[in-house]
Amino acid sequence: MNYCQTTIPFETSQAGEAEIDIFNESGQLIIEDHAEVLGPVRHLFYFTAARLPTGKYFYNIQFPHGKVIARNAMILVR
Repeated sequence: MNYCQTTIPFETSQAGEAEIDIFNESGQLIIEDHAEVLGPVRHLFYFTAARLPTGKYFYNIQFPHGKVIARNAMILVR
C-alpha cells in the first residue's frame, strides 16, 4: 500500500500554531492543516498525497496566524 507521504519543512522563531494551505493550479484550496510547534527550530508538515493527481501545487505556511513565512510551488509526480 502506497500512502504517498509528503513533508514540507519550515522554521519558526518561537512556539505557537502554524498553518499550511495547499492549492491546486486553479487556486482551489485542497488541504488545510495546523500544527502546534514547541519552539524555534525546523519543523515538518506531513500530509498524504495519495488522493491528489500528478500536477503542480502551491503552498503557504503562516506563523503566527496570518503572517506568511513560506510560500512555494511543488510538483507531485507518480
